[in-house]
Amino acid sequence: MQYRNVRHHRAVGAAKASTVAIGIYSSIDEAIDDMKPIKMTEYKSENSRYLDAYGQWSHQLNNLIK
Repeated sequence: MQYRNVRHHRAVGAAKASTVAIGIYSSIDEAIDDMKPIKMTEYKSENSRYLDAYGQWSHQLNNLIK
């Protein structure tokens, strides 16, 4: 899985959305495709620990909701 790291991504997202609204780009996908990442990060670690932790959290949450 790869993630694109872009500085100030929320502000950039809002700015890109406004460029679609005023017609510079025809779609949000087109506006985002024009972004240049500052670094690509690929995560290769074993994620079973995260899935186990999520399962425990989800189970506890469901018990609280019932």
